[in-house]
Amino acid sequence: MEERKAVLIEKLENELEKYKSELLREKPEVIYENSYKTTCFQEIKDALSYTANLSDFEIKTLSKRDNILETFYDRWINSDGSLRESLEFCVDDVVDELRDLAVKENRQKSKLGAR
Repeated sequence: MEERKAVLIEKLENELEKYKSELLREKPEVIYENSYKTTCFQEIKDALSYTANLSDFEIKTLSKRDNILETFYDRWINSDGSLRESLEFCVDDVVDELRDLAVKENRQKSKLGAR
């Protein structure tokens, strides 16, 4: 299974490199416009390579397909969820954490000033 996974990873890396090299032949504006897609391709490749718990059958199935990254990207871009939605949740969480930290620091300063 590890050998098959290595073959899949190599296939994904080759697809990503081919995409990037074709993109680099484009005008800077086109490269810029495709920066999100490039990032998604990289993230999909990494997820499939390192975090997805794929069975041997799934690895074989994916290895037989062409344009794997494009397939996953198309599904992602047309899904209900979005990166923006995920980022908004993250932003809300960080704002809450920073606010709570500031409140705590202000209380500590108040206690020290009251002495």
